[in-house]
Amino acid sequence: MFAVSVGLGRGIVDRLASGGFTVRDGEAERTAAVLEQAFGVGATDVVVAYRHPGWLVDEPAFMAELHGVASRLEASAAVVDVRAPLRPGTPLSSKDDRIALVVITVRGDDDHAKLAHFPEVVDAARDTVLHAQVGGRLAAHATAQTLSRDDLVRAELVALPLVFGLLLWLFRSVVAALIPVVIAGVSIEVAMLVLRGLTTVVDVSLLAMNVVTFLGVGLAVDYSLFVVLRFREELRSTGGDVDESLRRTTATSGRTVLFSGVAVAASLLGLLWFRIPLLESIAIGGTSITVVTLLVTLVFLPGLLALLGPRIEAGRLGAVPPADDDRQGRWYAIACWVMRRPWTVGLVVVGALLVVASPVRRLRLEPGDASLFPARTEVRQVADLVTDPELFATGELSTIDLVAEPDIQPDALGREPLGLAAAIQALPGVSRVDAIAEPGGDRTYLRVVLEDDASGEVLVDQIRALPSPGGRVLVGGDAALDDEIHREITDAAPAALATVAAVTFVVLLLAFGSLVLPLKALVLNGLSVAASYGALVWVFQDGRLESLLRYESPGALEPSVLAVTFAVVFGLSMDYEMFLLSRIREEYLASGDDTKSVARGLGRTGRLITGAAAVLVAVVIGFVAGEMVFIKELGVGLGVAVLVDATIVRGLLVPASMAVLGKHNWWAPRWLARWWARAGIGVEE
Repeated sequence: MFAVSVGLGRGIVDRLASGGFTVRDGEAERTAAVLEQAFGVGATDVVVAYRHPGWLVDEPAFMAELHGVASRLEASAAVVDVRAPLRPGTPLSSKDDRIALVVITVRGDDDHAKLAHFPEVVDAARDTVLHAQVGGRLAAHATAQTLSRDDLVRAELVALPLVFGLLLWLFRSVVAALIPVVIAGVSIEVAMLVLRGLTTVVDVSLLAMNVVTFLGVGLAVDYSLFVVLRFREELRSTGGDVDESLRRTTATSGRTVLFSGVAVAASLLGLLWFRIPLLESIAIGGTSITVVTLLVTLVFLPGLLALLGPRIEAGRLGAVPPADDDRQGRWYAIACWVMRRPWTVGLVVVGALLVVASPVRRLRLEPGDASLFPARTEVRQVADLVTDPELFATGELSTIDLVAEPDIQPDALGREPLGLAAAIQALPGVSRVDAIAEPGGDRTYLRVVLEDDASGEVLVDQIRALPSPGGRVLVGGDAALDDEIHREITDAAPAALATVAAVTFVVLLLAFGSLVLPLKALVLNGLSVAASYGALVWVFQDGRLESLLRYESPGALEPSVLAVTFAVVFGLSMDYEMFLLSRIREEYLASGDDTKSVARGLGRTGRLITGAAAVLVAVVIGFVAGEMVFIKELGVGLGVAVLVDATIVRGLLVPASMAVLGKHNWWAPRWLARWWARAGIGVEE
């Protein structure tokens, strides 16, 4: 299957959809469909900005070139509609009369069909002595494809050497260090095959591929580290008995990995509450890579370990580090130090995390647009030109589109379509309202042209608040879509949070038979997420570290970043929680000593958890080195959360809280404890 996936997974980038910053089956989407079917108004697919160093737009030579471009485009079978400023002083020419915009609608039922015509359209648009910059939705798609390929290559070149170096440091063996790399490679290729199959049924966002790659490496390293280190430990304790070592590893670490994988997948599926294609794609792609990695770890990895046996130590670089549970290990000492003063450590650490999270109070959310692209790209440059109030007085390309359905009737205020148009025209920020009757029908299209796009969402709310005509009025356009995305994120967030929290609670309950541990885990995971959100606001919204990370602050955060960060961080935090608590539980069952079990459990897993986190941070560095701001934001958010969770939360807050709670950590009602014991579903053997 791996060999097949290598062949089929290639070229998947060309089958993925760009963006995904819409609301599935939302009002803006329905409005766009009605406009195209009933009024023949197509989407603004391509926007080309023309200029000439020696000519103004209204000069005959410039106009002649524009006429030539428009004629060639109109004659092309790939083009449905062309709008150009073929008369001086039209809204598509700039205030300084140096830039002309040509707006093109490309033929095709969907983006894949339109993209097939895109090169032909671009060639026709550039066939002029005028300097042309190509932007718009289709250009954004093509640019995103190119940047995603380049970013993935760059991430691999930066991250893979760091990842392998860290694995060598952790394992002190070349063969053992190669195992997580093999598991990650197999998992990612098979997951790409799954995604390729899904593209034949549903649209999968291009940005989902980056998240799939990150999760594939992260989970493969987490699970491989946990299983391989346990296998090596068991080999030493059994005197090299491969079969017994593998049986013990599967019965303990294998069960923990299974619980962890279920929790990670469930956290990602919580994104399905959002009717946003980007988040749905990440939920599907992330769940796919989680399930694939889980299967590879539980099926393929044990077979590989059985074949290797003691040869897993081949290529040894120095002595294998001793187990950290011998009361001399660093993490054992840290746990003992914390548990001697749990209240002090706990309050100080929680206070510090709340300070890190405090920038969230000034959080601003704005849906993704061309600002996600680097300043060097034509897509970004054209968008900056169009939205510059010094160049274009009207938001000719920033419209709010209304469709009055045929059952509309005048009400007591007489607000039939034309009356509604007059009411809208009176609103501040509206340049003009064009009323267009449906050819051969009863519907009316009201095209609200804005003075600028800054007040779009405010105007959408004001228009919706106007006294409604007797029938239904659909509201669409970019401003309406932005407002719709904001509402969707806000409305669906409680259900998504509740789903992830409930699944996390149930998984930990089934794993450890305690009602206290799941509640504590939810609080601690929440602190990690809050810290990452605070860092995102401080870095990207406030514009810190722009020169270091090579980006321009958009002054707000893309709301999808927060949703994805929450789901992924909760999932990865569950990894660390499961690894740590499973060893603490083993030690507790063996000794019955609350303090000793926590110290020995952290001693056995502290190096593993921090090592896994260091590998993930190395992967994050690779993604942050890319050019897409969305991926940079996601990388920084995940990197901060992973570092906080693996060090401060697991190393300090977990032992502090467990010391405070003592035996109550494992509390459950008697009926639940009896049922759990009979079911035999816990992580311990």
